[in-house]
Amino acid sequence: MTERAEETMYDYTVRACETNNAFFILALNQEFNFGKKRLKKLIAKYNEISLMYRDNIRDGFSDEEIRNMLKKAISEIGLDPEQVFTDKEQRSFRKVKAEKRAFEKNNVPSFAEASEVAKKLQLMKSLLNETG
Repeated sequence: MTERAEETMYDYTVRACETNNAFFILALNQEFNFGKKRLKKLIAKYNEISLMYRDNIRDGFSDEEIRNMLKKAISEIGLDPEQVFTDKEQRSFRKVKAEKRAFEKNNVPSFAEASEVAKKLQLMKSLLNETG
C-alpha cells in the first residue's frame, strides 16, 4: 500500500513538473517569440542545471540547502526569490484544500451552463420516454 501511494505521489509530482515546464516554454514562445531553436537550447540548459543540482543532492546537500542555493542564484539575476518560491504557509496542503472546498461550494454555474444542463436533461427525459 505504501509503495503504491509513493508511486502515485511520484507520478503526480512528475506530471506537475512537466505541466509547469510546458507553461514556461509556452510563455517564452508567446511573450518573447522564442522559437524551436532557442527553446531546444533552453531545454538543454535546463537539463544541465537540473543535473548539477541533482548531483548536489547526491553529495548530501539537504532540500533546504538546495532551495537556498536556488534562491541565491535567482537573487543574483536581480529577481525576488519570493516571485518563484512560496513560503510554507502559502503552500500548506490544508490551506489549499480548504480554499478549493470554499471555491467549489461558492462556485455557482453561469446562466449559460445551467441552460446547457437543462437542455441535456430534457433530451435525456425525451430519450427515456421513447424507450420506456
